[in-house]
Order: sequence, then C-alpha cells, then structure tokens
Amino acid sequence: MYSSYQDENGYQLTDYAANEHVMPFGRSLRMDDITDGTANTILCGEAAENLKPWGSPFNTRDPSLGINRSPDGFGYEKPYKTVNFAMCDGSVQSFSATVDPQVLKALATPNGGETIAPGEL
Repeated sequence: MYSSYQDENGYQLTDYAANEHVMPFGRSLRMDDITDGTANTILCGEAAENLKPWGSPFNTRDPSLGINRSPDGFGYEKPYKTVNFAMCDGSVQSFSATVDPQVLKALATPNGGETIAPGEL
C-alpha cells in the first residue's frame, strides 16, 4: 500500500479505476454501444495496488482478472471480502472476492451478449 496518496511527481492517486472494456484508451463508447445493458456492465471499481493519478487516461483495469488476484486488477486491502463497482447505469454493486472471474468478464464487456444466471453473483 502507498504511504501517501501521491505519486513521485506529486499527483494525487485514486483508489478507483475504470473498466478498460468500457473506457478503452484512444476511443470512446456511446451508451448505445452498451448492448448488454447499462445495469449489467461495470463502469469502474475499487483498487488497492498500482494506483494511478486521478484523471490519468491510463487508469483502467480488466475486471476479468478477478478480485484481489492481481495488483493490476480490482480489489481492496485485506481483510475486506467485497469490492464495490459502479455500473454504467449509476447503480453500485458489491461483489465478493470469491466471485468467478468469468462472471466479472461477462459484466466487464459492454456488448459481449453473455448472460449471468441468478446466484452467480
């Protein structure tokens, strides 16, 4: 964990990151591009390691890495067992660290056509 919330250049760090499938570097998506539904697509979530400065265009991560499984993924410091994600419709969902990365992958893609069965979250 960072001893201060500043990088080596003095920029303030954030412990939230965007979903790289919804906010890809160098291009943009419109709401119409989210055909899986805005309530079923992750916009951003909590991160604990490899933090980036607030507003950095490189502050994106892949939810399919799982929760608390990679310093470049989503998650939070232990002992927390859940992570909060903002969905594209503005709602917030909490997911357990034990959720299957394939479920997170389905929720990460804005137009993959995946379905999630009740109880998989």
